[in-house]
Amino acid sequence: MDKWRILPWGLLGAFGFFIFAPVLFFGRAFFGEEQSGFYYAISYYVDMALRQGIPLLWQPGYFGGVSTSLQQFYGNFYPINLFLFERFDFFFAHHLSMALATAAGLLFAYWFGRLQGWHVVSSLTLALGYFSATTFAWIQIGTIAAHSFAILPAILFAVHYASRKRGLGYALAIAGAGVSLGIGFLAGFMQIVFYAYVIAGLYAIFLDYAGWNNTVAWYRNLRTSIAYAAITLLGLLVGLQQFLPSAALIDLTIRTGTYAAQNAVYPHLTEIMAYVLPPYFDVPFFGSGHAAGFYVGSIGFVCALLGLIYYRTSHMLFFAGVYAAIAAFAFHLPVFGWVNEHMPPFSHMGGNFRWLVSGAFPLAFVAAAGIEGLLRAPERLGVRARKLVLWGSAGLAFV
Repeated sequence: MDKWRILPWGLLGAFGFFIFAPVLFFGRAFFGEEQSGFYYAISYYVDMALRQGIPLLWQPGYFGGVSTSLQQFYGNFYPINLFLFERFDFFFAHHLSMALATAAGLLFAYWFGRLQGWHVVSSLTLALGYFSATTFAWIQIGTIAAHSFAILPAILFAVHYASRKRGLGYALAIAGAGVSLGIGFLAGFMQIVFYAYVIAGLYAIFLDYAGWNNTVAWYRNLRTSIAYAAITLLGLLVGLQQFLPSAALIDLTIRTGTYAAQNAVYPHLTEIMAYVLPPYFDVPFFGSGHAAGFYVGSIGFVCALLGLIYYRTSHMLFFAGVYAAIAAFAFHLPVFGWVNEHMPPFSHMGGNFRWLVSGAFPLAFVAAAGIEGLLRAPERLGVRARKLVLWGSAGLAFV
């Protein structure tokens, strides 16, 4: 393998650890009521339980007692978390788990771009755009959020790979995606993992539709969808220990079938600007802001519009459509709002703005696809359009 080929892998992996460097190596800690009052506390509890040989059956520090099989906030059925907490102090293990998952998410996003046949620059834009659109405000809340960050690009990569392979490659893609989905159930935020599952399922259907061949049997045209059904079964098998009690007992928690309706947010149109143009890049200790999963940077935002105007492809339009649907769910538009509030399992999931967390990847994809188009066919862009891009990027950066 060309040594230069793996250079972007090393850079992305290093970036994943660099942004956690203050908490991994310099004694810093994330601050917030959930961080100090719950996420660190539950990691400490589990760490002590493992060291003292206490069964992880009950977490007494959360609302008077929550079954560990239900609470999901730590990933105590996830073997890698157990390995880390058994060998390192809880503080380091907590942050190391987050750094590993974030680095994995960046790498899978990059590999997904390369699998599209993209240039290295476009693929790096996809990975880093996905990170900035997700925002560190989400990733830092606990190990579950960081692992949720890795799930969507991992499954999308495997689904796309399965659509192009047969035999052993096809089976390996199913296994990889199934394990990734299972990891999501074991270690991720179930709501975000479910959103990722829906998006990846739509992508599998899209790939079959895009590659449809009327000269072969119909079932041969559904190879990717069949693979996704197998991925679903494998993911449930891997994550059953956590998924089964969570699904069976959810109506005994506050997340009943009316939870989304009770916690719906109806934003004003004037609030949209704050989500499109947040203050600045969001990395604690290096510079902070809060973008609510709606931002890929001023240049990325311009390139997304540029791509949709000058460099449209079927994949770009698919992800643009997915993002439009996600934004409709997030902003509680008619029909979408009703589905979110009344159709299970969506109705069990509060915070319609959390859709934007999953929307980070489609948004970054559209921006990166615009850059890919510009790199491959710059002649499509006239002088006037180039000036608009320059001034538009500068104006958004200034704002």
